Amino acid sequence: MTVTRLLACVAILSVMVASPAVAQRIPEPLARLRPGATLRVERDSSQTLIGRLLSPIGDTLFLLAGEAHTGVFAASIAVLSERGNAWRKGAMIGGAVGGVGLFILAGELGGAINETGEFAPGAALVGAALGASGGGLLGGLIGFAIPEWHTRYRNDLP
Repeated sequence: MTVTRLLACVAILSVMVASPAVAQRIPEPLARLRPGATLRVERDSSQTLIGRLLSPIGDTLFLLAGEAHTGVFAASIAVLSERGNAWRKGAMIGGAVGGVGLFILAGELGGAINETGEFAPGAALVGAALGASGGGLLGGLIGFAIPEWHTRYRNDLP
């Protein structure tokens, strides 16, 4: 009786230890997604699904696409993108344009104010700093209103 109990305990323990390793887990980038996020899922079968994330459970993402609840297995996802906005891109473009523009303008105006007619590097640097910060702020605000898809997960396995 003791030997059979011992063998039963060993069998149960081996199953308990092996089962987490066998169970499918969702990849880390998918586990970090917040419920309510709008997602675009491109499956291996060239099918694209757009919906709101309800929850990731096990190896499945549950989406609300229209009126239907849909489960998507993580292994079938080719590319997953999250809906966001383009504030970073707008801030970079606005900062670059504003900084370069005011660098040139302030340098030339600084020389004209000093009546030397030469380029004023000190005024140009101040103009570049002000132009970059103002242009970055304005560009970020404009980019905030522009929707954009951000790739969160790409399954590179065949």
